[in-house]
Amino acid sequence: MTNTALFFSASAAACLHLLGIVYAPGMPWPFLANILLGSATSVANHLLTSPRAQRLDRAAMCVGLPITAYYAPNWQFHISLGTAAGLYLISKRLRSTPLHILAHATITATHLGILASLPASALAPWYE
Repeated sequence: MTNTALFFSASAAACLHLLGIVYAPGMPWPFLANILLGSATSVANHLLTSPRAQRLDRAAMCVGLPITAYYAPNWQFHISLGTAAGLYLISKRLRSTPLHILAHATITATHLGILASLPASALAPWYE
């Protein structure tokens, strides 16, 4: 059964990620692929709630964590990334939807912050 709150949270996070992509054309392709894959698997997981969708979403998170860490420009983003991961794990342990939603919000803010901190030359070639 679909958890409506988590589905809407994942959908809102995906929309914000897509908006970030629109304003950051030319971002490094591994980071772009990470955002697109993570957004798609999260929305699918929270819509379908099947074991396969859940495994795919968790696999995307495991792959995306080091990619996000690689593009994080400073330790504050690493702390934010760890906070998002910790919130997710705690939400699973406690079966807490609000903490899971907070994990969605934290990883979205982290990704958008990283996008905002990328140098102009990495975002769009015409800025050079």
